[in-house]
Amino acid sequence: MLEVRELRYFLEVALTGNITKAAHHLHVTQPCLSRAIKDLEGKLGQRLIKRRSHSVELTAEGALFVERARAIIELVGHTEREFQTLSQQIAGQVNICAAETRAFSLVASVIAAIQAEHPQVVFNLESGNYEQTMVRLDQGIYDFGLVVEPFAQLEHFEVLTLPVHDTWHVLLPQGHPLCRKAAITPEDLIGEPLLMSSQELASGAAAGLRRWFGPRFAELKIVDTFNLLYNATLLVEQGIGLLPALSGIINTTGNAKLCERPLEPPLTARVYLIWGRHRTLAPAAQLFLARLQDLVAHAS
Repeated sequence: MLEVRELRYFLEVALTGNITKAAHHLHVTQPCLSRAIKDLEGKLGQRLIKRRSHSVELTAEGALFVERARAIIELVGHTEREFQTLSQQIAGQVNICAAETRAFSLVASVIAAIQAEHPQVVFNLESGNYEQTMVRLDQGIYDFGLVVEPFAQLEHFEVLTLPVHDTWHVLLPQGHPLCRKAAITPEDLIGEPLLMSSQELASGAAAGLRRWFGPRFAELKIVDTFNLLYNATLLVEQGIGLLPALSGIINTTGNAKLCERPLEPPLTARVYLIWGRHRTLAPAAQLFLARLQDLVAHAS
C-alpha cells in the first residue's frame, strides 16, 4: 500500500532532481530517502527515476506519477482540513475551479458575505476550463466547478443554473476595418486570422461557435490557440489575429489597443455551478452552496 510519506519524498526528489538536496530539505538521511524511493518503485512495479552521478532524471513512468502523487497529496491535505473543522465553528477551505466568466461576480458576492460573517472560512480559487474542472471534481480535490456552455453531459454531477447568460463578442486590434461595424457576422471572419480557445476547438460539433459558424467553420483560418484569455488578448494587440471570446472578462473601455464587437446573430452561453452528486460537503462548502442557491432563487 502506498504511503503519503513516500509520495512526499518522491515529489521532493522530482522537484530538486537531486537525492542529496531532497534529503536535506526533508530532514532525512540520503540512504533513508533512497530506500523509500526504491520501496515505492517496488510497490508500483515501475522504475520512476534514473540515477546519474550527481542528479536524477524522471522516467516516463515517473513523470506520469508526479501528477498522480500531487493529486493524492492535495486530496489528503483537503481531507485533513475538512475533518479538523467538523467539530468547530464554521471554518475551513472551500475549493472552486472556475471558468473565466462574468457570472463569477455572483460567486464573489456570496464569498464576500460569508467571509464577513465567518472570517475563518477561506476560498481557494483556480481558473480552469471544462475538462480541467471535471478532472479536479472527479479527484475530489475541488468542491465546486463553475462551467460555461458548451460541455458534455453532467449526469454524474449536481447542477445549479445561474441566472446569467454570457455573450460572445470578438476582440479586434484598434484600427481594424471590422471595428467600424456595429456587429460581426460569420462571413466577416472567414479569411481573417483567428485566435481560438483550445477548449472550443476540442468540444466537438455541439460547441457554440461551431454552431454559430455552421458549415463554414471548416474554412476558418486559425493561427493560434489558447486557454488563458488575457494572454490571447496580448496577441490581438500585436495584430496577430482576431479573438472570439465571452464579453465582459477583458475590460476594453478606454483601451487604445483593442475594440470589442458583438456577434450577429447573437450567441449566448449559460453558466452552471456543479458538484459531485454523492459527495459529502464540509460545513463551509454547505454554507456556500446554500447561500448561492438562495441568491439564485431570489433572482428567478
